[in-house]
Parts: sequence; C-alpha cells; structure tokens
Amino acid sequence: MHVEFNTGEMREAIRSIKKIFSKGPVGEEAKEDVDTKDCIVASKADGFIIEAARSGLYCRSKIKASVESEGSFVISRGSLCDVKWDHETTVFKLDEKENRILFRSGTFDGNIPVSQAVEVILNQKPSGIPKVTLTLPCKVLQEGIKRISFTPTIQRGLLDFNLKIIVKGKTLVMTTNDSYRAAAFKAELEDAVPEATIVTTRPFFASVVSSIPSDEKVGIGLSDKGLRIKGGTLDVFQPALQELELLDIPARIKTLLETKAEVRCKIDAKKSRDSIIRASSVVPAQFGEIRLVLKFNVKKGIAVPQVDSSRGGGQDPFEAQDIELKDSDEVVVSSKYISECLSLLDGEVEMLVWDRTVMLRSESLNTTLILPQLT
Repeated sequence: MHVEFNTGEMREAIRSIKKIFSKGPVGEEAKEDVDTKDCIVASKADGFIIEAARSGLYCRSKIKASVESEGSFVISRGSLCDVKWDHETTVFKLDEKENRILFRSGTFDGNIPVSQAVEVILNQKPSGIPKVTLTLPCKVLQEGIKRISFTPTIQRGLLDFNLKIIVKGKTLVMTTNDSYRAAAFKAELEDAVPEATIVTTRPFFASVVSSIPSDEKVGIGLSDKGLRIKGGTLDVFQPALQELELLDIPARIKTLLETKAEVRCKIDAKKSRDSIIRASSVVPAQFGEIRLVLKFNVKKGIAVPQVDSSRGGGQDPFEAQDIELKDSDEVVVSSKYISECLSLLDGEVEMLVWDRTVMLRSESLNTTLILPQLT
C-alpha cells in the first residue's frame, strides 16, 4: 500500500465512525474490547476506505485519495484520531514485513504497528445489507431528530432511546415514545417507495445523520434485517432491533383527533414555555416533579400557568388564541415535560386536551407531541 489523502477528511471520517460506535444497542455506553475498537484501512483504485464492524453494526467511509499501490491493514480507531497529523495531506506506506504503517505528514514522519489480519473485522460484517430504496435531503432527517428528541427517562435501568421509522407511499414518519411522552414527525418524499417499518435507536440514528452535511442527499435502505444509511462519505448498517416494540403513534394521534377535545387553543411555543418556566421557578428543581395547573380564560384570551405548593407558588399568564372549552377550563401537567416538549417546537402551536392526554401540534413543522395529563 502507498496512498496520499487529505488529512482533515480522514480525521473527520474516523471521528464519525467513533461516534457511531460509541453507543450500545439501547443508548448506554458501549462496552468494547481491544479488537472491536480496531478498523480496516484500505487503499483501492476508487479511494481511501475505513471499515469497522461490531455485533452486526457495520460502518464504511470512503474519501478521495491518490493511490500509488493498493493494500489494507488493521489499526486502532484511537490511533487514527490521536496522532497529530496536522499537515493538509498525509502519506501512508505499508511495511508488510515489519507490520507497520510508515507515515509522513508535512515534516512529521513516523510509524505505527498494525495488523494485516483484516478477516477479524470482515468476519463481523453482516450479510444481507439492504439496498437503498429511498433518497431524501439530510436536512429533513436532521429536522426530524431535532423535533422528537426529548430527554429520555430512565426505565428498568435502560435509556428509552428507541425510534421507529415508517415508510409508506410518499410519506416518511419518525416516531418515538417513552413511559410518559410520544412524538411524531412527518416528511413527504419525492417518489413513492415500498412500505416498510424499522425500529432503531435514536443515539445511533442521530450520530449518523449529524455526521452527514445537511445539504447532502441521504439514501436509506429498510428491511427485516436492519437499517442502512448512506450519505456523504458514510455507508452505515445497523441490524434490526427485533426485541424492541414501540407504540403505533400515528394511530394514537388519529384516534385522539377523532374525539372532541376538552380544551383547544393556539399558543406561541416560546412565550408559553417562558411563562411556564417562570411560574415553576418558585419551587427548586431538586424537589422533583412540579405539578402545574393551566387555567384558560376565554374572555381575556389567556392561559395562566399556576404552581401552588408548600414550597411556594407563582403564576404568569400568556396569550392563548381561539380557546374552545368543553367541560373543563384547566389542565394539570408536569411542568418539566410540557416545557421540554414546547422547547422542541417553534412559532404557533395548537394545544388539545382530553381527559388523560395533552397534545401539542405544529402543522408548519409536521410535528406532534403527546404527554399525559396528571390526575
């Protein structure tokens, strides 16, 4: 092997791979041994390639390079990140006899021990990686992740980081839920694609999508074997998490909207959130969940968030338009959860309330959030 490549592009590629492999299947820090922290580095006629695999998760990144001779070796991902290659370009030359990679980056040269046992990683590469069946702008996926990524709760010692992707016709829906909240983001596709559903994890999906430039197109492949994401220099596959099941959020939203709401109004996401935070600030956060009562006044066109506890009380009204009340003029919610949900939205938001459920909808953002009403 003898290859010259852009140092910055290589460093960015390996950082993306490290970020993708840094989380386990349900969001916890991944436990890796020395071998699983290694990756294959190869120079081929079509570029400089980095490959990594672990427990069915597979990632490949390809950058442009000037290839004098082809070859491959195995090296720690940490070594590729930590060595101070600061020059614009770097040259790798493999010494097969000594099992070392000789490098030069500007005036800096040296060597690093490597292995040529690439089969150790190739044997972990999954079979049956699906073909890309739909393509859409990366910024759409990044927007979706942004709108549904509420802070997870801890349940049974695991982080509720699950994400369901549903594709049907020209519509893509991303949903997530934990024990208390649910969220859905919808995007329209340019072309109709075969119907498919996949369950993945939000940390993994977000890590991949955030590593791809927002102005790039992203290709997605879905099958019962798993999820493939291809964009920028990355091509990543995550096996299907068959044991994870999420609620049918679109069906839940549809059922709710078919029932007349007890309370319905329009509010501004930022202004209402700021008022709720101010009203709740009289009770220190370390005392746990703060019970918040929202009272609606049709005549004045306002909603009044109220906190009343042994540790203090406060209220700070905000504007609410087109208020419709059925049997009740108040809503009882967790101050933390409603303010967090409002922070994921911008501009005008429609609030609907049923006996046990509160819904926040933004048509302009194609986002719907659900949280419980407290008893």
